[in-house]
Amino acid sequence: SLVVTYRVSTWAAIVATMLAVGVAVIAFDGPFPKDPVMFGLVLLLAAAAMFSIGLLIGALAPSVSSGQGIAMAVYFPMLLFAGVYFPRETMPDGLKAVSDLSPAGAAVEAMKDAWFGATPDAGSLLVMAVIAAGAGLLAVRFLRWD
Repeated sequence: SLVVTYRVSTWAAIVATMLAVGVAVIAFDGPFPKDPVMFGLVLLLAAAAMFSIGLLIGALAPSVSSGQGIAMAVYFPMLLFAGVYFPRETMPDGLKAVSDLSPAGAAVEAMKDAWFGATPDAGSLLVMAVIAAGAGLLAVRFLRWD
């Protein structure tokens, strides 16, 4: 069912993140998040936003193949906005503004703040919450429940 899929995906993301943090701390002598509770809360909000987008794509796509194509068309720009291709700090102002309004850019910014002990920006949290709620509600509305 949809709820089981959502839970499994959320736990998979949590475990993968814990492993990545563990490798960063142990293998690369990186710092542990200064506010692990806030980091975890931001991670859950980011996962909710991302999974809600995926659920919306799945609800609207007419077939599995088209859903995969649409998901890739959304995924790769999200990588850009998250700063995967080049750091968000070096983005031009216009691109950074768009990045701040994307779920990936907002997630990276909020997780970075929590990692270094700062309170995440309310705007980043709001972007993720609005996307999680909006995309999630639309997905429920358009999902074919057969």
